[in-house]
Order: sequence, then structure tokens, then C-alpha cells
Amino acid sequence: MARRLAVGDEVELLRVRGKVLKVLPESGVALLHIHATSTTRWAFLHELAPVSASTSWAPTSFPSMLQHWQVHSCPTSNENLLLFLHGLGDTHESLFTLGQAMQLPQTAFASFRAPHALPFDLGYAWFDHALDAQGDVLPHHVPDPRRLQRYYQYHQIPFTSRRCGSLDQVVAAWLDALHTLQTDYNWPLHRVFLMGFGHGGTVALHVVAACSHRLGGVVSVSGALLSTATVSPSSTPGLVLHSSNDPLIRTDMFTATTSVMSGVKAKSVPYHPVALSNKQPAGSHYEPKDTPREEETDVETGAFDASGSNASSPHCSGENGWKFEEMKVNPLVGPSGDLLLRMGAQRSDLIFQGEWWRLFTAMFLHGGLYDLSLY
Repeated sequence: MARRLAVGDEVELLRVRGKVLKVLPESGVALLHIHATSTTRWAFLHELAPVSASTSWAPTSFPSMLQHWQVHSCPTSNENLLLFLHGLGDTHESLFTLGQAMQLPQTAFASFRAPHALPFDLGYAWFDHALDAQGDVLPHHVPDPRRLQRYYQYHQIPFTSRRCGSLDQVVAAWLDALHTLQTDYNWPLHRVFLMGFGHGGTVALHVVAACSHRLGGVVSVSGALLSTATVSPSSTPGLVLHSSNDPLIRTDMFTATTSVMSGVKAKSVPYHPVALSNKQPAGSHYEPKDTPREEETDVETGAFDASGSNASSPHCSGENGWKFEEMKVNPLVGPSGDLLLRMGAQRSDLIFQGEWWRLFTAMFLHGGLYDLSLY
């Protein structure tokens, strides 16, 4: 069954393209804007053929900042389009995998890569100045003229740097990309949704605030507006998820975001730090460096297996206390991933939290005996 036409849909009437301005279902007619003549006319609904949206995108049709992406078409029909924006230090590939796992009906999705590469191959950033001079993540409440030009222009504060990585230029690139999706690939904006994580959520909110058209919706996970001074009211509905104890974004910034974006609601999630031990189940989270660690005990804990059950797991112990996990936990015949992290293994988010020494200590670690045998 064909979907019902909505305002903003692109249609064809006798091979002439137009945009639906108004629909009267009880009368069976719709008001169209004809692109070729820039005129309006009424037409019967049965005469209109919806123009199918396309996922055969050419990279060069998008702005240079947004020419790296992965797109997936829905096997049934492309009714909606979900666009993913990854967080700081990540790439588009992880959220593309998330989109595949979500399997949203009648929804195509695409994951875009941020334009700025971080040093030491640590992923990508949406705006060039996401880190301070020491390499730490710049908190939201700390203004920086290099990443937010409009805030300083609005308050007439002088600044010296206008790098291409500013948030304003990234937002402008996204607005151009949305225009391309609408005009070149027939995606009505009211059927386009943005979902961002961390800095990607911040960019998504600024794009919605800067867009003059209503989008389908926006979801931001741990992302908030950098500044609300120049934000215009937006009718796009959305949801902002954030921690009640976010180390980078204060709660008042989430409150300010929802206060200027009437269609966006916020939901706070409690923050639960997870302690780390070399006896904990594999796959547990790394302990924050300011969280005190409890004394080790000789009580053996279970290992979380692939089936999701928490079962007892035998280990092979060496004289130095290291434990060789069973093959299903570490097929390289070595310690758990948690223990390797404590010994100095490399992980991007920890490096961004200030543990830069992992860039060097990771070179001296091996995953297990099989890893050593390759040298």
C-alpha cells in the first residue's frame, strides 16, 4: 500500500515535479508548488506519484567536510532517513554498525565521518578545536573563539583565529548537505532525522537550530548547545539524553538547550562509575582514575560469556599473579582486556581524559602467548 502524502513530499504530476503544500484527504486533493513554473495548483491525489528517495549518493555532491560516509537502504521502502554523527575520537563505522543492528522499519540510514583527524590516529573531530593546549577535551562551558565564531561576534568580543574547523562552518556544511538530500536525492526534510553522540550530538542540535525548515527529529546523547545566544526557535522535536554527573557538560547547559529549543525534551540518566579489577568479568568498564579501588580479595568472580550468562570461569595463574583467561575470553592465550588496560593498553577515551602515556606503554604489551609467537 502506498504511503499517505504529507506536506513537503516531492511528487510528479504528468511528469512535472512539484512539492506538496497542503493535503485535503477528505476531498482527495492536494495543493502543489510546481518547480518548473514556480506556480501553485490543485491536483487529485490519485494523479500524484510520490518521487522515491534515493540512497545512491555521489560524494562530490556533498560539501567537502562531509564526503566520507556509509549509507544503507531499507530493503522494503525508504520512508525515513536517519543520519548518525559520531562522537569525539570515533569514526563513522561504529555507528553504521549500530544502524545495522537497530533494523528500523522503512528507514534508510547513513553514518558520516567528522572532517578533522586527531593526532596519533585517535579518530576524528567535528570541529578543529575540541581539545585544549594540554590535549584534554575542552568542556562545553569554556568558551573558545576558534570553535564558535558567532558567539564572539554576537557579544563583540575580539578574537584572532578563524580556523575552518569552527563549529559554525561545520553546521553550514550540514545545512548544505540537507539541501542536497532534499533537491538531488528527493528526501523531504520532515522525514530526515539526526542522531548524534557527544560532540556529534552538539553538532546535530546546532544544525537543527540553524535550519529554517522543520526536520523529522533530533536525538542527542551527551551533547548540548555550546551557546544559546544566537539560537533561533526551532519546531523540530527531539530528545537530549545526558548524565546527571557529566564531567564535560554541566547540567545547566542541558537545561539551557531545552529552554531555547521548545520541541526538544531532556532526560537525565544517573551516573554510575564502575570499579575495575583483574578478577572482574571481561568487558566491564574501566574505572575512572579518581575513583578509589577496593582491596583485592581472593574470591573468584564469574566471567560473562558470549551467551550472556554469568558463569564461573577457570583461569590459569602464573607466579606473578597474572591470569590467562579461557579461550572464549582471550583466544590469544593471555590476560583479560581489563587487566591489559590497567597495564597501559591504548584506548582513545582514556587518552583524552589525560592518560597520554598509553600512547607509549601500549607498544610494550602483547595480547597473549599467540601474539608473542608472531614476533
